Amino acid sequence: MHHFELAKSIDVKNIQALNGLKRAETLQQLFALLEKGGIFEAVNRLEDAKLSYQQAVELDSLSQEAKAALTRVTHRLTNIKFSRLIANGFSLLEARQFEDARRAFITARKLIPSSNKPNQGIAKIEQVIHSEKISALTAEAQHFEGNEDWGFAAQSYQQILDLASNSALAIDGVARNQQRATLLTKLDDHLARKERLSSVQISNQVEVLLQEIASLDNPGNNIIQRATKLEGLLKLSKQPVSILLQSDNQTDVVIFKVGKFGQFENKKIELKPGKYTIVGSRAGFRDVRKILTVAAEMDSNSISIRCEEPI
Repeated sequence: MHHFELAKSIDVKNIQALNGLKRAETLQQLFALLEKGGIFEAVNRLEDAKLSYQQAVELDSLSQEAKAALTRVTHRLTNIKFSRLIANGFSLLEARQFEDARRAFITARKLIPSSNKPNQGIAKIEQVIHSEKISALTAEAQHFEGNEDWGFAAQSYQQILDLASNSALAIDGVARNQQRATLLTKLDDHLARKERLSSVQISNQVEVLLQEIASLDNPGNNIIQRATKLEGLLKLSKQPVSILLQSDNQTDVVIFKVGKFGQFENKKIELKPGKYTIVGSRAGFRDVRKILTVAAEMDSNSISIRCEEPI
């Protein structure tokens, strides 16, 4: 301190002398703060140590020892906080508190951007959420499938496929349920329009449909019941129905695509189920045209065809 006083007396504006003099005056207090901080640091009272070192730096901003001590203890505190955040993040993840876990990892990443641990934690969250979504959708799809709600089951499996494009379970599930949904729609369509079964084209389509259903493993009760009913209707559609034609023995009767029957009073014929156009003609009278729908179960198996309106 004597040397600094001497330099100051020679040049009162000497900055080096002034700074040196100031540091010399606080040196004892600086050493006390560093010693105090060291004691706190030794027993892991790091916050107290940091406070002491901050006071030392504030007292002497040129002290490299104070700066190094403050940097060291700040780094230790950061690492401890970082480790706690990472551990807390994984604990929250284990408890399925995903958003809280994500916040913990993001905070940790801000503390030490160079560490990959926060990114690993966030990736693990996404992985768990992804897996849980797939598990939930799988349970949903299996529920729909068990209830034979083929369309909804196919949608659920498709959602799984959107999340995991290589999932064999989802690929098979979509194909299996879409096929059954399509089969059920076709069955319902044929059952709703059973009068078409007498058509050779429709009959062939139905036979192919029934063969496809027969080849399936466990097609489901709804499909089996409808297929059995349709198969029975198909058999009936091929069995002729006895029809009584009634006329006046003066009208020439023709059934399109069946034949000419001439004049008669009563004639029994056999017709397969389907729609038929019957035309009666008589000289001097207006032609009569009627549509006959033949079905296995008919309210009446007779039809009258007479030309009665003079021209």
